[in-house]
Amino acid sequence: MKIPLTFLILLFFPLLIKTNQTKNTIYLPLVHVSTENYFPNKVISPPLMSPRAHRGLMYIAEIYFGSVKQYLHVDTGSTFTWINCHPCSHCLVDNIYPKYRPAESETYFDAFCEATEKDSNPRFTYSRGRCNYELQYADDSTFRGTLSLETIKLETLDGGFETVEDVYFGCNYQALGHYDGTGTGLLGLGLGKYSLVEKLGSRFSFCFGQIKEGTSTHNLILGDGAVIQGHPTVVNIEDGLYMFQLESVLVDEKKTLDKPLQVVLDTGTSICHFSSDLFRFIVARVDKLIGYRFRILTYGSLLCYQVGAQEIPDQIDISFIFAGGAELRVDVRSLLVPNGSPGILCLAIDEIPKNKRGEDIHPTLIGAVAMQGYNFGYDLKAKTVYFQKRTCNV
Repeated sequence: MKIPLTFLILLFFPLLIKTNQTKNTIYLPLVHVSTENYFPNKVISPPLMSPRAHRGLMYIAEIYFGSVKQYLHVDTGSTFTWINCHPCSHCLVDNIYPKYRPAESETYFDAFCEATEKDSNPRFTYSRGRCNYELQYADDSTFRGTLSLETIKLETLDGGFETVEDVYFGCNYQALGHYDGTGTGLLGLGLGKYSLVEKLGSRFSFCFGQIKEGTSTHNLILGDGAVIQGHPTVVNIEDGLYMFQLESVLVDEKKTLDKPLQVVLDTGTSICHFSSDLFRFIVARVDKLIGYRFRILTYGSLLCYQVGAQEIPDQIDISFIFAGGAELRVDVRSLLVPNGSPGILCLAIDEIPKNKRGEDIHPTLIGAVAMQGYNFGYDLKAKTVYFQKRTCNV
């Protein structure tokens, strides 16, 4: 029997649409890392260990570079992906992580680049057939290395693997300063010429579960199948970074800002960093709700309270309200973190230091601790990000 062409088109059109939607989608499970005193019921054991000096929370993607698995700190506040290559002068030395050796990888290649201006970050210089870079961070740490290409392999949520060829990354051969990250490198999710996000399209999403819950999961979805759901807000992209417009903050009472404040949702930073006025408003409200008498001396630069988790009033929430009404509502229990001493919790919010001219030295940052329990879906063509409070078991 001869089947009409129109019938065949109608029969297979849904399958074609589905294939087109998922062909550029990579689903990655994430793990989180913390020090032994930070939410101890959810510590990830070796090979994922955090340096003792770093008391923060971070989310790690496990990615194979060639045949060697690497553990990359997921960072929306950076456009550049890098790993420590062997040998690497002054890089974090340990016997836990596997060593990536470019000379032993059949799929490694040096990448070509053009020299960049002095104030770019990273700054590239091309000489003798190699593209060298220098990358600087706000903590004055500096990395130097070679821009490279590699085939990466990612273990996906369904237990399979996805391979992506010709991925740009920085191959570090020297580290200076006191970088306090963990793992073997950093996965930059900012938008840039050498970013994985740009290679896989204009969409990605990430979801961080509540780490105090024993069954919590986390994921990162790159490409067309990203979870783009929830309440939208506009995002501006400046030098590859995502800038959000914060309009008001609610801590028992609402503070409407005189003008929208540019904010970075930075998964590469554990805690929140606010300018003086906003920081003082939040602290004053938390003091009042918890009880100022519980305040003790600061731990480092953080404000701490001698109070048990069961003594924290249930009604304390901190809500960040962005352009268009998208709301990031944070249970203050997520923002009060142990400092290592029994019965002492510290507010995971810090004040941004100022330079000699009285200006904040960096933008307002909302860190990973405040992002727990939410999915963030980025549609970069539409310059829109969607906030959705949810569990992360996709």
